[in-house]
Parts: sequence; C-alpha cells; structure tokens
Amino acid sequence: ASPVHVPSAGYMPCVRVQERQSSDPVTCPACGTKFILTPEMGTVVRAIHFLDYYFYPWCKLYVCTVMSVIFFDTTCTYIGVFVLVQGYGVDEAASLLYSMDIVESMTRLHLVTYSLFLICYVPIDEFLLHILQRSSRIPILGRVLPSDVPDRYRYRGNISFGDENSKSPIVFRGVFIPVMAGIVGNLFFQSVDSKLKRFLIGGFTVLALKSIIKMYIVHKQMVRRKNMRILPFEPHPSTERHG
Repeated sequence: ASPVHVPSAGYMPCVRVQERQSSDPVTCPACGTKFILTPEMGTVVRAIHFLDYYFYPWCKLYVCTVMSVIFFDTTCTYIGVFVLVQGYGVDEAASLLYSMDIVESMTRLHLVTYSLFLICYVPIDEFLLHILQRSSRIPILGRVLPSDVPDRYRYRGNISFGDENSKSPIVFRGVFIPVMAGIVGNLFFQSVDSKLKRFLIGGFTVLALKSIIKMYIVHKQMVRRKNMRILPFEPHPSTERHG
C-alpha cells in the first residue's frame, strides 16, 4: 500500500511539526496534504510541552512585570534621594528621611522623581517660542524673532535637551538637572546662605538657560528651512585641476 503522504524532496517536517500529537493533523507546506505523524508523544513529554507552550509564557510575563515594577520603584527612590542630597546635603537629607515613616518617605521621594521627569518632558520652551513669535510686533522681539515663518517650517528641533524625542536614557535626564542645579547654585550664588535656596535658584537658572538656548536654536532651524534654496553644484577650479 502506498503511504498517505510522501514528503517532498529535501523537505523534512520542522521541529514544531514533529513534536505535535499524532491526533492533530499536519498540513504539508509544499502540497497542502494533511497527514498524521506517528508514533505519538508520551504522557510526560506532552505534559512538558503543555507547560512550555501555555504555562511558561505567563510565568515569564509575571516575572518580567514584577522585575520592571521593582526596577522602576528602586530607580525613583534613588533619584529622589539623590535630589534631596543635592538640595539639603547628606546629613540633613538623612535626618529628614529618618524623621518620617517608610510610607511617607517613599511617597515623597516618588513625588520628587515624578516632578523631575515632568519638568524634563513638558515642552515649555516650544510653548514659549510660539508665544514669542506671535508677539513679534513688539519692536525688540520683531528683530530677534520674526513672525513670517510659515507653519510648515515650524517643527520640533533635534536638540536633545531632555525632550521626548531624545535618545538619552530617562535616568540620565532625571539626574542631569539636579547635578547642574547644584553646581550652578554653589558657583554663582554663594551669597545665599541656605543650601536649599542655592539649589532651587541654580535649578531655575539651568532650566531658563536650557529653554533660551533651545528656543534660539529651534528658531534658527525654522528660519534656515524657510530660506533654504537648492543650487547647482559647481566644483572649485582647484578641484578640477587636481582631478
């Protein structure tokens, strides 16, 4: 008697096809014929494959979710502690955390981190640039920020000072501002007695400089796109001579 199905030349069922139960029909990808593979798997192997195909993916999803939550919680806690150390100092920040219970301290640390991420992500500079361009009828602003730039040239700049299109990690963006705030506050505002006030003033200064620089560069990019022309390439005479 001829076999039910003869595999095509050079074709062997893949591993997944070979591991299926004999009661499940298998379709040949070459000719479309349905056939059954024998002998069937044993009970132990079938149980292992059931766990592998149905139970293991859910376990992996659960473990990945738990680890992601733990990593995010730990990151927010460390960034919050880092910001408090930059603002208050090591000793005062430690005493402040020890004076609160664990739930209150964790809540405040997370609020500090979330506020910092919000500052990094909200496009305040683009909103201010839009307002300034609409207010260009003022003589001083009219020279610096002309309003005759069409809307099709108003696009997001590629300057990665912490916007959502930046490729830098969110942890780096969250730590960069407190570090710069502490440096600027200690260098340029030494007359202020309170370390926290120096930190806050330095932070506002860093954010203001960041916004001003980004607004300037983004506006220059828009003006350049408006005035951009395509010219034919004319090689330099010295280049032709060497060629």
